[in-house]
Amino acid sequence: MAGDYAYRKLGWRKVSVIAFDYGWGHEVAGGFQRVFEELGGQVIQKIWAPVNTADFGPYVASLKPEADGVLDVVTGAASIRLIGELRKAGVLDKKKVLAAGTATDETLLTALGDSALGVLGFLSWSQVLDTPENKRFVQRIKQMTKKDYVGFSAAINYGAAMWIAEAIRQVGGDVENKDKFFQTLRATEIKSSPRGPIKIDKYGHIVQNIYIRRVDKVGNLYQNTVIDTYPSVGQFWKYNPEEYLKQPIYSRDNPPCKYC
Repeated sequence: MAGDYAYRKLGWRKVSVIAFDYGWGHEVAGGFQRVFEELGGQVIQKIWAPVNTADFGPYVASLKPEADGVLDVVTGAASIRLIGELRKAGVLDKKKVLAAGTATDETLLTALGDSALGVLGFLSWSQVLDTPENKRFVQRIKQMTKKDYVGFSAAINYGAAMWIAEAIRQVGGDVENKDKFFQTLRATEIKSSPRGPIKIDKYGHIVQNIYIRRVDKVGNLYQNTVIDTYPSVGQFWKYNPEEYLKQPIYSRDNPPCKYC
């Protein structure tokens, strides 16, 4: 869906990608590229960074100026370094950056600081997601931790616990009957969790809302403001699952960078 958002909503036609050089980075970049190029866009550069990269300066310096935007598939502490370099080099003053997953996780926002302002991202939750369930969840976690920020991992694990607890309730606590319990678990849907409705597909993968987020500063605190929503996104996006599973796995070279 990120490729769809970049093409349809951001108006990007040419994109540079900088991603972690391992399976997750390959999968996110590959999925983005497939959707983006099927819509008519062009990925004109793919930069693969080792997960232990300490200095992103050379990578940022090599970004092609003709790109309309940058897809950032780097997370964790490395995200602080990459986004800092993007700001320092003036990239974020000239074009938008769309960051994957937890690149701007709430637990990183203090360290990211003003360098991350305006960075867009896509993820299945935001601390400021405006729903009653999420507001209650965030309030409880803040009371427990005495901290201003609640991380993504807390939200998804809480949602998973809700899902399992509901399945246990439906089988009357009889988890010893494993076949019945797992059948019930697969069929269980949560209509309202901190991240929104959740269920799993027949392949055992989560189906959930994906939110487009923008890093803003409100008062003295940073937040991931939700600016758009893609409802009920599954692992296959809009593709036929059987046909999708026949394709080779995404890698450094698949799909090929034919516009590079």
